[in-house]
Amino acid sequence: MRATQAPHFAVSAVPGSAHRVFARRVGALRFTLCAAPHYIEQQGLPETAEDVARHHQIGFVLASTGRVRPVTLLRDGRKVESDVPARFVTTDNATALSAGLDGMGIIVLAEFVACHYLTSGALSLVAEIWGHPQSDPVCISSVASRTFET
Repeated sequence: MRATQAPHFAVSAVPGSAHRVFARRVGALRFTLCAAPHYIEQQGLPETAEDVARHHQIGFVLASTGRVRPVTLLRDGRKVESDVPARFVTTDNATALSAGLDGMGIIVLAEFVACHYLTSGALSLVAEIWGHPQSDPVCISSVASRTFET
């Protein structure tokens, strides 16, 4: 048997912090706030951050914090975090998306996920007059080195 070193890489939205893990930021994952059109018809379209807080959200629990992703809006360069009650909470992206499409509340989605549904009309932007500045870093991480017997 001979020893070889095999590189291990991961793409994640959380920079590496463990011992011997190196991470390099390669981009950003941007998010948008949206809801099913029938939810907006029933609940109305929020025009202020205070209006957003009176709605229900589909809560997505972040693995990095163990808490529901906050709803953060931007207007005139000012960030406003709204405390939006969660009607439904999950750790699964597909389940969160399905609940949003079913009209259970407003939902924070990655733009690349929301794009198709916004274009098709299955979802609508909730905060068109507000920006949604939230983005997570996208990192490539690798372990310093590992030796394997082959």
